[in-house]
Amino acid sequence: MKLLSTLVGWVFPDFNYSWLVREFEDTVILELDFLQEARNAKRLAMMFSHRTDVYVPEIVDDLSTERLLVMDFVRGYKPTDTEGLISAGLPRDKVAKTISTVFGDMIHVHGFVHCDPHAGNLLVRHKANTSSWWSQFSTGVGMICVPALAITGAFHAAAVAAVISGTFALYNQNKDPLYELVVLDHGMYRRLEPNFRRLYCQLWESLLLRDHNLGRRTGTFIYLFCQYLPHRNIESCS
Repeated sequence: MKLLSTLVGWVFPDFNYSWLVREFEDTVILELDFLQEARNAKRLAMMFSHRTDVYVPEIVDDLSTERLLVMDFVRGYKPTDTEGLISAGLPRDKVAKTISTVFGDMIHVHGFVHCDPHAGNLLVRHKANTSSWWSQFSTGVGMICVPALAITGAFHAAAVAAVISGTFALYNQNKDPLYELVVLDHGMYRRLEPNFRRLYCQLWESLLLRDHNLGRRTGTFIYLFCQYLPHRNIESCS
């Protein structure tokens, strides 16, 4: 791979990607360490613990080693499985928005980026039923039993707490998305330096707003790099 990249750089001087080989060498070592992958998974789960539409399979620490990783088994549909998503009644537009916001937050907010986000590493599933017994108690038979308990004198503080907790749990459950985006394969991540992350955010802001002054303030290299990839000048309107 190193020889090939050197030859390509020699034949096409404008496309010298020898730096990419060094990057790959450093990354592949970490990717082969499953304990490192477990740490990455736990960090991602913590990052999105406030969201109810994102799920990272839990790691079984007692059974995991550097060469073996044990985690939850999760079933779901690939985001590209249009027929499967439709048949399961999963909202494709909302799933697409979730994927976009999750990876956008990784890059622009956390600076901890999953580097292999193809369809095989993402699943979409109906949200697991996490409602507790008191949320069930607050509906159906539970609602019928409460007056009877009150009449017989068996109604006490614990029952009140159960009904109130269950009612709020049911209310929040109805507000939550009915699906979860499951993120898999946490072996390859890129950690962005805070200063680079800030400049990168400003770069995209300058591009979206066509603010050339802001783009230039993000730094000559990162600004020119954005122009170099599409081989177009920033003034281009087409």
